[in-house]
Amino acid sequence: MNPPEAEVFLDGVGQGASSLFTEERYLKVSAGKHVLELRLDGYETYSREIFVSNSLLRIEAGLIKR
Repeated sequence: MNPPEAEVFLDGVGQGASSLFTEERYLKVSAGKHVLELRLDGYETYSREIFVSNSLLRIEAGLIKR
């Protein structure tokens, strides 16, 4: 995710900086609908509703500067 210091939120709960999540370290999420947000001061918030099943979901996103 770009920029790497963006904070990741899942269903409104902070999960840490996006740089913490790599090919080897995933965010574990229960199956069903969720809201994923990326936030960083000076950038527009990225928000997306996602549906998670039993498979791996890879999301790539970039924030837009205000």
